[in-house]
Amino acid sequence: MLSLTLRDYEYLIAVAEERSLSRATRRLNISQPSVSGAIAKLEKHFGQLLFERHRGTPAVPTVFCRKLVSESRQLLGATERLEGTRANTAPVS
Repeated sequence: MLSLTLRDYEYLIAVAEERSLSRATRRLNISQPSVSGAIAKLEKHFGQLLFERHRGTPAVPTVFCRKLVSESRQLLGATERLEGTRANTAPVS
């Protein structure tokens, strides 16, 4: 059973791109605990630190995080393509 969601990966990408949990939450228009919880869940799942974080400094993605962000973008892109094919398929009998 999968314990991670596509939303967790979306939050990861936002934090990596914004280099800030606060900016990512504003961009996503969600609460900070939601994003920090998703990052903590990803770190626990993979057993890896994803960001070098120090109060008042940018969240710097680790090497592992950069690879995970790349894979996450591919996953989300594939999901968008898959969902987009729905309108072009015949109904299931």
